[in-house]
Amino acid sequence: MSHIPSRLSVVIPAYNAARYLTAAVESVRRQHWPDTEIVVVDDGSQDDTARAAERLEGVVCVRQSNAGAAAARNRGVEHTTGEWLAFLDADDCWSDTKLERQMAHHLASGVDMVFGLADEFYSDDAPPGPGLAPPAMRVPARCAGTMLIRHDTFLRAGPFPITWRVGEFIDWYLRATELGLTGDVLPEVVLLRRLHDSNSGRTAGDDRQEYLRIIKNALDRRRAAVAGLKP
Repeated sequence: MSHIPSRLSVVIPAYNAARYLTAAVESVRRQHWPDTEIVVVDDGSQDDTARAAERLEGVVCVRQSNAGAAAARNRGVEHTTGEWLAFLDADDCWSDTKLERQMAHHLASGVDMVFGLADEFYSDDAPPGPGLAPPAMRVPARCAGTMLIRHDTFLRAGPFPITWRVGEFIDWYLRATELGLTGDVLPEVVLLRRLHDSNSGRTAGDDRQEYLRIIKNALDRRRAAVAGLKP
């Protein structure tokens, strides 16, 4: 990387993720970024997640009662010191050149948020079966795990909303774009999403209906803005 970036803070929310956490952290450490801070937030896990995080050298471990991924990410941001922010779920991994390529694109384009493609793979401890959907390959992904953003830019849109169980990033992203933040999706894989029997997208069930309510709320805000009313 020709440009020497400032400190990057990576926030990893973790709930019952002891078996996957090391792989996630190692994928961060393989990035070509000279000053990286890793903050793991144990979201009230019932397994060995917190102790697994504390055993990893150089990792800051923050514990909280179970409150969900959005609250865990927000708590992690509060403990960061970097100019840049990125997020990674504890059961996923980054591609080795994620940050390098995203920073290069940011410097060339000046966009506020840089995303990328995501690949999915079956976890070794969860072979293909009736409960697991086929992996999606090279899908454009505007999600927390693919995003690179400046810390102060992230704060312009505010913390992740804790109201939702599965749609918190969509809500945050819609609010960010309403504020005028810009973003690009790189045409290359930056996130490797692990498929296993505890993925939140499968355990949340009917909460997928949140997506419709989030979109409705966004439309209501836009109508109010057009009408000159306070959203």
